[in-house]
Amino acid sequence: MVSKAALDHSKRVVHAMIDPARVYIVAKQDFSVDGVLRLMETSDDIKIVACAESSDSCWKKFQEEKPDILLLHYTMVPVPVQHMVTKVREASPETHIIVFGQQMPRDFLVDAVIGGVRGYVNENMDSAHLLRAIAAVRDGRLWVERSILEQIAVHAMEVQGVIEKTILERIDMIRTLLTPREATVLRLVLDGLVTKEIAVTMNVSEQSVKMHLNHMFAKFGVTNRAQLILQTYARVCPVTNVVRLFRMSLDRFRVSRNKRPLITDPLDPV
Repeated sequence: MVSKAALDHSKRVVHAMIDPARVYIVAKQDFSVDGVLRLMETSDDIKIVACAESSDSCWKKFQEEKPDILLLHYTMVPVPVQHMVTKVREASPETHIIVFGQQMPRDFLVDAVIGGVRGYVNENMDSAHLLRAIAAVRDGRLWVERSILEQIAVHAMEVQGVIEKTILERIDMIRTLLTPREATVLRLVLDGLVTKEIAVTMNVSEQSVKMHLNHMFAKFGVTNRAQLILQTYARVCPVTNVVRLFRMSLDRFRVSRNKRPLITDPLDPV
């Protein structure tokens, strides 16, 4: 039985909720969610939209409802988590995800938060804890233990170190591909200098600069400066197909509607 004091405290915590938080629950039927439902049903700040086992009809219902919170049992979270989070955001950008369950593995919680889950709660929570979690996540904050955040910070530094190492290794590969003169020309090209400016900077003739450029075009398999610049970034950046990634990010609206992008990728065949 939930105490009146706990309920009163929960309502004070979520006083900022002008409209009830619309919560969509997804959990397998063999997991008891009765306690969670009872906790939420006692609050005027929560509106339970649906409680359903994961299925096509459940997903369709979710798309129609577009709830504030998707309360998802951790056994229903697919791997990798990012794919599920992306799918939810595309269907309902304003929906935030909270996972719940008992004895959730620590590695799972770290991966879930890194993947975009905004918080997690234990099935043994009381009403005040649950309502604070929903209020915090709905408000755009994380509901995550400090120890998990610390582990994520360490993970982020490790990932950053891997990326930096990869970039340095790829830069070294480009260096071995180019002569010292070609490397200087390439750096000035990336700085935006034209042939005449490069010639003045290097104290060489424009014809010499053009010769170095032609040599680099052959080594990179391109035919002009724009392609050379894009190929350089593509080879250095550890993200596969970075050129197309940039284009999709900058022109997503048109591309998503099967229209020709305004930003043409010079590496695409004509």
